[in-house]
Amino acid sequence: MMSGCIPCEKLKYSVDILLVDEQGTPIPNVPYRLYDGASEASLALKGDKASIPPREGISDGDGRIVQTELPAGSLRLVLDAARLAKVLEEPDRYLRLSRRLEDSAVRQQALAEGRAYRYARLGDLVATMPHIPDWHEATPPAYHFPKGGEVLRGLPLGFLPTSNGVFKLTIEVCPFRAWVLALNHTPEYDLGNAYNLALMSVLTYAKGGDKPGRDSASGSIDDFFNRQLQDLSCLPRHLNTNEFPLLVKDVPFHSRYSPPVFIDASAVKGDFNFPFDTQFFYVERDEELLVCWRGTESKFDALTDLSFRPVPCPPQMACQGKVHDGFYHQFRAVEQHPKQEIREVYETISRSIQKKKLYICGHSLGGALALIHAATLKNEGHDPLLYSYGMPRTFTEAAVAELAFTHYRHLNEDDPVPAVPPGRGFDNPLFDVPVLGYALAPIHAPVSLLTPDMDPYQHHGQVVHFYQTQVSYEVPIGRGESHYPVLLPQQTKLYLVPALAQQECQRLEEQERQAQEAKQCQALRRALPTHDNPAMRAGIAPAAHRSAEYARYIYGRLAGLLASDDPNTTQNSAYLRALTDYMPQLPSEVSQRENALLQLDSRLAQTLPPADGIPLQRGLRRLEQAQAPTNN
Repeated sequence: MMSGCIPCEKLKYSVDILLVDEQGTPIPNVPYRLYDGASEASLALKGDKASIPPREGISDGDGRIVQTELPAGSLRLVLDAARLAKVLEEPDRYLRLSRRLEDSAVRQQALAEGRAYRYARLGDLVATMPHIPDWHEATPPAYHFPKGGEVLRGLPLGFLPTSNGVFKLTIEVCPFRAWVLALNHTPEYDLGNAYNLALMSVLTYAKGGDKPGRDSASGSIDDFFNRQLQDLSCLPRHLNTNEFPLLVKDVPFHSRYSPPVFIDASAVKGDFNFPFDTQFFYVERDEELLVCWRGTESKFDALTDLSFRPVPCPPQMACQGKVHDGFYHQFRAVEQHPKQEIREVYETISRSIQKKKLYICGHSLGGALALIHAATLKNEGHDPLLYSYGMPRTFTEAAVAELAFTHYRHLNEDDPVPAVPPGRGFDNPLFDVPVLGYALAPIHAPVSLLTPDMDPYQHHGQVVHFYQTQVSYEVPIGRGESHYPVLLPQQTKLYLVPALAQQECQRLEEQERQAQEAKQCQALRRALPTHDNPAMRAGIAPAAHRSAEYARYIYGRLAGLLASDDPNTTQNSAYLRALTDYMPQLPSEVSQRENALLQLDSRLAQTLPPADGIPLQRGLRRLEQAQAPTNN
């Protein structure tokens, strides 16, 4: 007795496969092979001499693959590796905003149309390795090849038949891309630059390889550039023992960063009787090069900091003026390394910069070394963009006058390091006294303040001050003339970028206007003098010097500006009300100064990076939606 079932081998079905990227843009003109059960079995038995070939074709202009009269059973799709990699690296194939699969618009549309849905990466769809330019690792990029390079077989599609005889499937394919830092080589102050370069200054303390106590070296320099920036499942955020969401954009994989080069000259002895501890890393890609210097971390770094005698600048830095002896010799320690490839690294960097945008950064001592490096590269005809954090004075006044390149020098609250060495009193002959020179010169320094200093230490660059207000008013004690200070009930912290008001203040002064705006400009000049520390500094706050503290405040202000409701605006408004309420009890110059500083802080939104492209627009959105930074 025969049943009503039709034998499976006699059933014929069709497939309708749609290949699109994360934006829903078709992936056209990619050769493919479609293996059914029979061609799989023939391939397994006879290999290249298989008698039953797979179905072959090319995806059409809509990214569609259609095959009919397929027998029931399993299917496996294999795309041409070289062609697919090339298409997935096309410049405009951007990543979608959210990295969560449930937020995919492609997935939602496919399910709404009654289609099956799969998400795939390059390694999921090919059976051979494509050529990846400048990739020298033994294994392929982990995110794009989740199964490695040894088991590439294409994408199994499951079993036919389907209920209606047509298997409809949408495959969302991840573009072949990587993260890079969102940097903008401009003389204007850029808040994205300030944040990312502050984070790179944090990263310098992680060194090059494994960090003891960290799982899989998470947070090391190598881990950040070689793994995190290639993992598109989430934002990179592990930096040393800290976690900060970065402002990144996605680029074609061939435009990624090359592996970082970490330079450790800690074993080198220079002109002093102690070894230097010079460390920095540099990393480059097709259009930019980034050099990041590590700050004070060891006792030898501290000895370098204390070697504060000003010595004549070498001609490759400046024709006039002097430079901090310890910082200059720590910079030169690299040239005295026993390994030739390290001795020549400055020349290697200089050659690599050709036709590339140059970014330099550093925190503390690292800022001083970054400034010396920038001065050297500028003298070689390059155009460095320098962002430093908590940097001590490095050059004297005559040298600073020659160093014409963009440098933004950040100072957090009452960080004590930017106040050393003192601006005056250290350019004196007592350093030449054998043995006792460094003991006698500091003693003589206060006396020398009474006489003109021929060439005092001076800060380079345009200051950016994170000002924690501490304004108080006087309350009388009893009926006498004695008073005691009381802080205003509301205080705030301001992000002050004097460069934002520079042009307008110059215009007002040229017009000799006596309006309120001109008075505010005068107050700004007194509060934030050129080449010196802010006048509002009232004490010493060592905790304010930590590199992570600089990055944390910048993140807070950047995230606030990106949010619909900025908490900093609310806090500043409350501070302004307190200034107004207590104006009669405040000295007029203090009231005028604080109002001028509030006005300057209100301009900070002008420093947001110009989001004139899709990758940066989405980078800013991702940062807005990211979790706040944490530290361990």
